[in-house]
Amino acid sequence: MADMYVRRLRPNKMHIIAAVFLILALILFANGIYRLGRVSSRLDQAGFIFEDDDVRENRGVLFSAVPYKGRLKGAEKSRDVVAANVQKGIMKNIEIFIGSVHRKYQFIAVEKDSEEYSKLLAGEKVTGYFSYEYTDKLLDFVSRMGNYYAKEDVIPVENVTKLGVVVVNREKEQRSIFYGLPFLIIGILLMIKAGSPFFSFPVEKN
Repeated sequence: MADMYVRRLRPNKMHIIAAVFLILALILFANGIYRLGRVSSRLDQAGFIFEDDDVRENRGVLFSAVPYKGRLKGAEKSRDVVAANVQKGIMKNIEIFIGSVHRKYQFIAVEKDSEEYSKLLAGEKVTGYFSYEYTDKLLDFVSRMGNYYAKEDVIPVENVTKLGVVVVNREKEQRSIFYGLPFLIIGILLMIKAGSPFFSFPVEKN
């Protein structure tokens, strides 16, 4: 008979699967806190005193902005200028306009055909956060703008503001903190079912 027992960690497959679910829950929870914080403390466009008053990357903002309009060569009427279309994921299409939130000629990125897209084009207030995510797209478009648009509507590259705005659905951003909850519940249930990952092994004294 053994004189003593030593507890050692010996997880089985169910323990490993449970741990994966718990790690995913933690990642989603951390991401949710980040997204929630980004839109909870919003700057109000109407409260700007200076152009850069409290403006920084990832800071939330409540604003309305009319997209910049330009006339294509040979066309009679001006239209909303779309700097780029970016596919994000499977079903998400981001349309990048040019507008003014805290300065002139910065990108305003919004999901096409979303509720926020309609509000932006209608001149209503939307929520967004300051970002450099699509700055390169905007600069590339502006550098080639003279090839397609009337001379008087071409924006000089040096007049472009690099810090733009990504429009988001505030309610979805606030709910994102709960996205990891199903993974947390499944992970806990699997861990309970798997039992303790520690086992006692007999060790004989010499």
